[in-house]
Amino acid sequence: VICYRKYTNNVKTCPDGENVCYTKMWCDGFCTSRGKVVELGCAATCPIRKPGNEVKCCSTNKCNHPPKRKKRRP
Repeated sequence: VICYRKYTNNVKTCPDGENVCYTKMWCDGFCTSRGKVVELGCAATCPIRKPGNEVKCCSTNKCNHPPKRKKRRP
């Protein structure tokens, strides 16, 4: 399976045994100014969701699209 791995159109073919694409999002100390931290990648199984985190998993090529960022005000 092919998954996105950064906030660009940067994709990679997952290693053997990793057939799930995931998107993990959470807030850090800069959440109010920068938005949520986003991690994209491949895994053998869907990562476990921790309190305060969002996790989305899928298993088709390029299915973990990077979320759209809000536009900054000038």
